[in-house]
Amino acid sequence: MIDVSVGTRMVLVLGRGRLGLDPARCVAQAADRGVPLVVLGLGFPTTGHQQRFVTQAVDRAFELRVPMDAETVISLSGIPSRLEADDDVTIVAAGREERDIGSAITR
Repeated sequence: MIDVSVGTRMVLVLGRGRLGLDPARCVAQAADRGVPLVVLGLGFPTTGHQQRFVTQAVDRAFELRVPMDAETVISLSGIPSRLEADDDVTIVAAGREERDIGSAITR
């Protein structure tokens, strides 16, 4: 078996609201692309939605053997330092929170 990686990571930034994204599907996408998955949960303490998402993603990543990291980021200002130039970033939030996260990433 030969593993080929494109050298990027799939990064999900989880907002504090309800998350309308299936963690198993996200892990499967990372597996299909051959990239690690990074989940950044915004805010402390983490919400129940964030905790459930990460727990389910970790379980699925273990099954599919996808390298995965999960981290809590206390504030918006902490997000950019955790990103790399070639990351594929998805913001999982809505409304003002989504705009605020997007602004923090592009600074």
